[in-house]
Amino acid sequence: MATLKRLILSISVVLMLSMSAQSADATSLLSLSDGVSNVTLSDNGTGSVTYAGSVGNFALNVTTGNTYPILGTLSAPELELKSVDLSIRGAGTLSIMYSANNFTALAGGITGLMTELGGATTGTVDLKLYMDASNTLFGKTTLLADLGPYSTSIFLNAAFSALQPLGPYSLTLVATIINTKDGVNLTTFNAGVAPVPEPGTVLLVGIGLVGAAFWRTLKQPSVQA
Repeated sequence: MATLKRLILSISVVLMLSMSAQSADATSLLSLSDGVSNVTLSDNGTGSVTYAGSVGNFALNVTTGNTYPILGTLSAPELELKSVDLSIRGAGTLSIMYSANNFTALAGGITGLMTELGGATTGTVDLKLYMDASNTLFGKTTLLADLGPYSTSIFLNAAFSALQPLGPYSLTLVATIINTKDGVNLTTFNAGVAPVPEPGTVLLVGIGLVGAAFWRTLKQPSVQA
């Protein structure tokens, strides 16, 4: 009986440690603030979090952040931030932050991250990507990418950031929307962060594909006239 009790206790400890490790894999937080009102939500370890509601002068916001385990891996991080933001009471500034942590050293062949931003606005929009080596959510110790501000009806741009962290570390996207005109203002954007392989890897893959195609051509039987 004592042996059975010890076995059950050991299994329980292993399960508790496993659940704890899984919950520590990655956490992401989404925050929206106009400087007075603010909302902060957690993904609870699911890799996805969405807010739909008002924030100050911004009467309607539908904002979603996605990351690991839905996108990427801990050694090949990916973040996605999508938002539609409508203000009907004139000027205002809205800061949208999406942060995830517990990323590890980059997998072999990855040299950095590509940050992309596209959308449309009646005000201005800018996007920044930060890394924090202390693994703090919303940490901003190192600026990796800075896109904008854009004030055109349609915008699209990207920036590469060389990165070789040891980990664990956090990544944070910060989008800032500024409306200056009275009346209705609308902004919609998609932002993303994805790992970039080293050029040599891409070249070798390309050469391999070309070589395979050439070999298949040599293997084809000749057609007699």
